[in-house]
Amino acid sequence: MATIAIKSQIENLPNNAKVNGFTHCVSLSYKDLSETGAGTADTFTMAIPANASISDVLVDVKTPFANTADATNNTTTVKVGDNTAVDTFITAQELNANAATPIAFKRSSGVAPVVYTAANLLKITITPKAATALAGTINQGALRVYFNLIADGAVG
Repeated sequence: MATIAIKSQIENLPNNAKVNGFTHCVSLSYKDLSETGAGTADTFTMAIPANASISDVLVDVKTPFANTADATNNTTTVKVGDNTAVDTFITAQELNANAATPIAFKRSSGVAPVVYTAANLLKITITPKAATALAGTINQGALRVYFNLIADGAVG
């Protein structure tokens, strides 16, 4: 599994965007995928400082992920979690355009706010079909992960 620390993809949302309850956004596309092992995930991480909390997460798929030349490459999932579990906020959701039911968006409804007394990591995990790799195989796809982060210091 490739673990990539994200910094340039983190956006502190402007006040007019915060009315929907989100303070930050991470943008990822198929171009960010680097894992070349078959069936092996890429995990994108963002530092969460001590004494911070995350209370809401939304995955917004702008372009479904896919290998446009191979319709049998039909599963690419995303999970959003932290050091406690890879799916603390969002369980595995299908991103692939060739799948029977790819998601357009998924919100972490019913998940209680998580308060971090010690530093932690927000983790966005993208996993390919078992027999395929992410990098060099997936040639389309983009998503944004929105979240509400309350912190006293620098984020990322």
